[in-house]
Amino acid sequence: PDYVQRNIALEAQVAELRSSLANSETESGARKELLARVQEDYKALKAAHAVLDNKAAAMEAELARAQAEEKRAKAELKSIQDRYVAATGELEQALSDCRLAQQECAHA
Repeated sequence: PDYVQRNIALEAQVAELRSSLANSETESGARKELLARVQEDYKALKAAHAVLDNKAAAMEAELARAQAEEKRAKAELKSIQDRYVAATGELEQALSDCRLAQQECAHA
């Protein structure tokens, strides 16, 4: 009879819809898992980025300290060089005075 054929066709449609629903649920679950993995990867990358930012900031601070130390050392070197030049001038003057005194003693 006709209603038996319809019933069979409807049961086939229901089975097909159930299969389609199961496939959709499986795909949805896979998408959710993929989204969760992507979110975890994003969090890990964000954390790694923060670590790198902190390292970069520390390196910049260390560079600034090193540059300040270099500037201080250059100033200290300049001061030492200036004192050396002054001491050399004083020594030359003292030697000159000593030679004059020797000459005066030799003539006396």
